Amino acid sequence: MRKLLFAAIMLALFVLVAMGLEIPPALGAFEEVFSLEFDRMVIDFDMDEESRLYFLTETEESLFVTVLDAEGQVVRELSAFKGQTPKPFVLQVIASDNGQTVLVRGEDTELETPINWVFDESGEDILPFDHLLKYAEWLQLSPSGNYFTAQGYRALSTIGQIYDIEFNEVEWPRRAFYQGLFVGADGEDIVLFTEADTGGTALAMAKLPSQEIIFSRPLGIWEAHMLPHRGRVAMHNDLLVMMRPPGRGSDVIGIDAKTGRVLWQAECLMNASGVSFSDDGSYIAVFGGPSIMIFNNIGDELAFFQNENSDIPLFAPGIPNFTFFEDRRAIVTKLYIPEHRYGMRSVVLGFDDEWGSGGSSTAFFNFEGFSRDAGRFAAFHKDGILRLLKLISD
Repeated sequence: MRKLLFAAIMLALFVLVAMGLEIPPALGAFEEVFSLEFDRMVIDFDMDEESRLYFLTETEESLFVTVLDAEGQVVRELSAFKGQTPKPFVLQVIASDNGQTVLVRGEDTELETPINWVFDESGEDILPFDHLLKYAEWLQLSPSGNYFTAQGYRALSTIGQIYDIEFNEVEWPRRAFYQGLFVGADGEDIVLFTEADTGGTALAMAKLPSQEIIFSRPLGIWEAHMLPHRGRVAMHNDLLVMMRPPGRGSDVIGIDAKTGRVLWQAECLMNASGVSFSDDGSYIAVFGGPSIMIFNNIGDELAFFQNENSDIPLFAPGIPNFTFFEDRRAIVTKLYIPEHRYGMRSVVLGFDDEWGSGGSSTAFFNFEGFSRDAGRFAAFHKDGILRLLKLISD
């Protein structure tokens, strides 16, 4: 039976810990990795596979990405003068797995156009201001940091190409590359894309740089709009999960990532805009506005959670900042409050073993979870103190 779970998200259910900072109880026990004083507002976090922490800040003159090692020591600081961006609003920082390439996504609020920065190891912004990728609505960095895909360029719906680290188009012998999204890595970057097929469109997956095709299969009429798009695709091992874009049906579709065969299809009760696997791949969370649905990895619905205040979303479309800690039955999401330039709110949803409501917490400061090979982490910034915590295994 479907579970309709209502909760008062705006109630603070925090447990106080050292230094007066608050950690949502749904996340369980943590140990502190490091803490340090930092006065500037932190906009966003990321972490590479070496457990280096990246955090994004901004002043009127520049944006800054500070990189810290596992001991909290500054490794380097990346900055870009924004003389050509009079009113920037930076949103997100993304580091490659090895940390050698860093992408910052933002928006020029005066020109009403997206704007992006790409930093190399020297700390220089290497994306030219006259390159079309500078203004892509959605610029994606591959896990290796060697490639980019993009979706949306001003009035265009898509940019149909893959670009290398020097922002040159990658020669692609396939027929016509329409829309692409990096979904993981297995020794090489893995890209999911659509291409022209005889009489229609095919869904395909390939490796880069070898360009080895993993699968390519025609899309049927019922799935013609199942395109790789921003946050509406996720992959864990051999399971690929996709969703149709809003207005084209709200089905959640499980696909064999080796063959492209549809394994299952589940009904979605909302206009979904994001999907994420749990740490171990056993569960799938689908996000849309004020609602979250939980499925297992064979498409069975386990829970439907809806914020009782439908005007307050749990997830920001296009900014898929969320982490699903399966063994804690906890999901961390983060979004931006539009009424305030630096208004960030983190939401931690907790569930019991039967996926009933186990509590929820809302924090009006930046709190973000990470799952990496070295463990599960949470970084947050409040009252001038930045902390990195690590989950303590049961």
